Amino acid sequence: MSMAIAHLPEATEIIDYDALYADYSQSLIDTLRGFSPKVNGLELWVPDENLRVSLRNLLDSAASLGRVSVCLQFGETTAAQLSEAQLVELGGDFGRARVERRGAALLFEVSGLGAAPLASPERKLAPTPERQAPVAETTAVVSSHRNGVSFDGYAAALRSAQLLRPLAPQTRPDGATVRVSASQQDCTLELVVATNQHMVHSASSNAPDQARGLLLSELCRIVEGLPVLEACYHGAGRLEHRLRPADQARPVNGIVLPRAVHPHFALVEDLLRGVLGGYRKLTGFTATQSQHDDRPGSAWLSASADERGRLLEAALGEILPSFGLLLSDVSVASIRYDVRVELGLSEAWKKLDQPRLVMALERELQARVDARLEIYVSELKDKNQLRRLALVETP
Repeated sequence: MSMAIAHLPEATEIIDYDALYADYSQSLIDTLRGFSPKVNGLELWVPDENLRVSLRNLLDSAASLGRVSVCLQFGETTAAQLSEAQLVELGGDFGRARVERRGAALLFEVSGLGAAPLASPERKLAPTPERQAPVAETTAVVSSHRNGVSFDGYAAALRSAQLLRPLAPQTRPDGATVRVSASQQDCTLELVVATNQHMVHSASSNAPDQARGLLLSELCRIVEGLPVLEACYHGAGRLEHRLRPADQARPVNGIVLPRAVHPHFALVEDLLRGVLGGYRKLTGFTATQSQHDDRPGSAWLSASADERGRLLEAALGEILPSFGLLLSDVSVASIRYDVRVELGLSEAWKKLDQPRLVMALERELQARVDARLEIYVSELKDKNQLRRLALVETP
């Protein structure tokens, strides 16, 4: 196996990875909140002791937040954890990767972030077994990612009648549009974007097998009507969260990056990045920060407080029996800011895994009432009146 090592331009911004990692680790002790590294484009990065995982998280953060390239310097100890070939292969999943030796240090650069990964002259590695797998399938793929996360639950959700609803009829876009597409692994994603507000007007996809075909079809339903930045930055995350079974634990520790969950979601991210890169080239679009905030649907916004309460109670009546609970075990304490629903819980909840059940309850209420709802548990107050008065009266 041969590998060309290209020289990096002297003007390239070089980030000291070891210092960055050490600074982040120290901030976990010294900083109350906001452990973000002080480097633009890495605000979402969550370091990991495993260098491969840490670098994937870092490159994913950089690409998601609009950086076009990252150049890292590793000290001798860190550089020894991965070979140069392994670094080039890892970086090639995000863009054009290259490495360079400078004394005992190793420089690792990935450019072209935010666009579809390209085959570069530096990447001449033998295909892994994962890439050699056949793409033509007749049934849903149920293979597991190397982290042990199965796609079974996601495939079941894709096949459900609720998700396979008919597409809403398309209206005529207001203003000019451009059509942009990207292809990866024999799959294609195409977006029609209205250029006046950079909104995704419609989306379509094509895939050679059922699993990825259903996955991309559901992605199209999710991104239609979103700003193109929101769709391309967070479309894969929205898709994974929507499909994740309510009774399934978080697929990975820390921030759930879609590409760390399963290769199918990595494919979705790559397609979206390719589309965004194509849109930038066609239109000169340069924005990198998404300011989008989902609003509740018109039915929920137009409902009165009493009507909202009845909608929630009706949904809870359907949901709670599956958790072994009664409607009397949950009460709607308040609805604030249109989206924050605070629930009061009975003593029966003390015997249950409350955090996991509340999250499952949120997902079910979002599916039945409104997708924007956020579920919280009302603060438990001290039942001893004398102690409460003492706290209030203390100067």
